[in-house]
Amino acid sequence: EHMITYRDSNHETEMIKTILQEKVYRQMKIIRKYDKSFVVPEVDIIGNTARQILLCEARYAKLYWKHFRQLLPSWIEWRGRIPRHDDVVNKLLDIGYHTFEKISYYTSRFRNC
Repeated sequence: EHMITYRDSNHETEMIKTILQEKVYRQMKIIRKYDKSFVVPEVDIIGNTARQILLCEARYAKLYWKHFRQLLPSWIEWRGRIPRHDDVVNKLLDIGYHTFEKISYYTSRFRNC
């Protein structure tokens, strides 16, 4: 019951905004670290609903993956971020995301004990 109330609250959208704001900021800083010509855009996650916020984050993600490709060695053939795809880069990203997801899951379970 508390989770339903929380999901419909402003606390949820503010938490999502805060997390994604930091995520996007760090992604842009990573690109800047390896590409000195990259200008880090002003990161502003906007929206009043989780859906609007995630759509905003998706626009930043598109920019990130475009520049991420340029950081890879030229001999790697990578068409972009495609979850569960057969290329090496996507497989490694899948492993990283899976590991992060499991850590988050178990951390949240222990917090509720």
